[in-house]
Amino acid sequence: MRLFRKSTMISNSFKRLIATVMVVAVTLPGGLPAAEGIATPTTLPKKTLSAAQARLMGSSKGGWLYLDAITHLTPEAAKGLATFSGSVLSLNGLQTLTPETARHLARYSGSWLELNGLEHLSEASITALSSFQGEWLLLSGLTDPSVREAAALARFKGTGITLHQIKSLSPSAAKELTAFGGDELSLLGLESLSLKSAHALSEFKGSRLTLSNLPSLSERSAGALAGFSGRALEIKGLGTITPQSSRQLATFSGDMLSLENMAALSPLAARALSSFPGHWLNLKGVASLSNKAIHELSTHFRGSRLDLP
Repeated sequence: MRLFRKSTMISNSFKRLIATVMVVAVTLPGGLPAAEGIATPTTLPKKTLSAAQARLMGSSKGGWLYLDAITHLTPEAAKGLATFSGSVLSLNGLQTLTPETARHLARYSGSWLELNGLEHLSEASITALSSFQGEWLLLSGLTDPSVREAAALARFKGTGITLHQIKSLSPSAAKELTAFGGDELSLLGLESLSLKSAHALSEFKGSRLTLSNLPSLSERSAGALAGFSGRALEIKGLGTITPQSSRQLATFSGDMLSLENMAALSPLAARALSSFPGHWLNLKGVASLSNKAIHELSTHFRGSRLDLP
């Protein structure tokens, strides 16, 4: 027993750390991992990892390594974690990320790299992360990237980019982001969207464009977004929408149009949306929808799926 302690050099607190953060995960349809266990990252006893601890964690066989209590990571520790063979590496508590540390993390060979706690990243760090070869790079905390930072993000070669805290997006930054060659681009914190930015976003060549949190959408911006050539256009959490803007959105030529969690939809706006020619119109979560609006939708929409609250 004494020899074991000396050779492994693992403290009891670190054993508890491993027990806390290791989660075996399965994969649901659509690619989202679902944990079979429950991780409680807020109980982690340490805010950093040594290189030795990181190597030990990297050698584990779980499906999901959840380290959201870690706030700082050295390049040496990142190198150890990058050897993890599971599908998801989550470091949502990181507050800073140097380019060198980012380069090591980008060598992680799993599917999902989650760094949602980072609000600011240098262009060099973003460029390093964009070399990650997995499917999803999640940077939900990143706020309002510059044009150069947006261009660096767009170099990522995976399936999707998710950005939750971008409150506004310049036309130039939007143009750079839409150069991303993956399937899905999600901007889930927008508080405003100019006509030029809407036109730029409509040029995205992937299959799904998702925006959320917009208080309203002008007729011209709605028309610009409807020009998106992908399969699904999602505009979640709209405050209000006029019949004119609804009519423009209904010209979208893809399979699915989603206005989930909208505050209200008038009968006239509902009638305009019902002309959408695709298969699926999603209006789940609309807070205020009258019987007359429901009648307009159920009577006039000709697609195969209509989702109502």
